Amino acid sequence: MKILKFGGKSLDNGSGILTVLDIIIDNYRAGEAPVVVVSARGKSTDALLALAEQACAGEPYEAALQAFWEHQCQDTTLRFEAERVQLERLLSGISLLGECSPRTADELVSYGEVLSSQYVAQALKDRGYEAVAIDSGDFLVTDAHYGSASVFTEASRERCRALFAGLPAGVIPIVTGFIARDEAGRRTTLGRNGSNYSAALLANFLEASLMENYTHVDGIYTANPSVVAEARKIDELSYADAAELSQFGAEILHIKTIEPLQERGIPLRVLNTFSYGEESNG
Repeated sequence: MKILKFGGKSLDNGSGILTVLDIIIDNYRAGEAPVVVVSARGKSTDALLALAEQACAGEPYEAALQAFWEHQCQDTTLRFEAERVQLERLLSGISLLGECSPRTADELVSYGEVLSSQYVAQALKDRGYEAVAIDSGDFLVTDAHYGSASVFTEASRERCRALFAGLPAGVIPIVTGFIARDEAGRRTTLGRNGSNYSAALLANFLEASLMENYTHVDGIYTANPSVVAEARKIDELSYADAAELSQFGAEILHIKTIEPLQERGIPLRVLNTFSYGEESNG
């Protein structure tokens, strides 16, 4: 079993999402039994937070909400009818109260990942593959620290294994990153690097052979290559070196992501979605 994690830029409309589908299908055909973890597509999270700001301020948000849905529904047969109703109800409540609590914010931004998982699952079905969207809140249990919740690992592991044991053979799971639920069933999020952390936890729980993190850069660098021209690519790192690098702000290598992988000796590869098919390792 292999964990494939895809970032928001990879999943956005256009060439990115098409390549993501190719990667998933290629792994499935190769017998890798891929389990896919997705972030919110494109700038969906920013768009949802902007909607909350408009609603809080009592400003009209209907046009921005319509633009959000047009983006989500591009190139898919899905129309997300239930999610439209739920999101509108949430925004109406924010507008009425004039505030968006951390708990409400977690509920709001979770739609980015929920819609993303449904979109990818449907796209695979349209291509003739069995796929199912899975809300990670169905197995990731956290405390009630909204915005940066802590995972109860053992309870989450037990729920995860029970859920995946019940999936039909041959189905491709498309799992939401970043989001979870507290013990009362209320939505929570995992904070900075949450989607990568979700993927690493899943790799640990399911004892995956490998985790591949697909992003928009060619692996791990000594610094942010979009900021530092002299940044060098690092071809291979030990867990200890990766943990040390995470202390200097490497987003992909946040310590929360490294620890679940290190516990089971699971390798992590960081790859560029937009260079798929080329010889590029991380």
